Amino acid sequence: MNASSLIAKKERSALLQNQRGLAWLLAYAGILSAFALLLISNQELSLLDNAQVVYMMAGTVTAAGALIAVIMGSDAYAGERERGTLVPLLTAPISTNELLMGKAIGLAGAWGIMYLLALPYLWAVGAGGRTWDRPSFTWACSAHP
Repeated sequence: MNASSLIAKKERSALLQNQRGLAWLLAYAGILSAFALLLISNQELSLLDNAQVVYMMAGTVTAAGALIAVIMGSDAYAGERERGTLVPLLTAPISTNELLMGKAIGLAGAWGIMYLLALPYLWAVGAGGRTWDRPSFTWACSAHP
């Protein structure tokens, strides 16, 4: 493994094991929940085509994911400074490009996790809130012998 992949792995694991990372994922889920509830329950928005509503939700997923990824990126460097590991990291025998590439790949992995978290919201909005009475959903949730 090269240095950038090790740094990327550390950044991705920090998202799932760090309290800050989990707090950001919880905030992201809260934003998606509020927006999905708005899109499903609002009478004025129910006049829109279903594809337009999914497109709006996908735009929100992308924008909120990008915003949180930028915040987490700045937090990654600030966290290195807080822990006192920034100076040893910069004096390590790796190039600055490898360090930046590892941090960027780690944040891209975090953004991928946020997209995976958004899939149920996109599905619910795409179904227009009528997912519970669909035969395929009922069949998937029922216990099969």
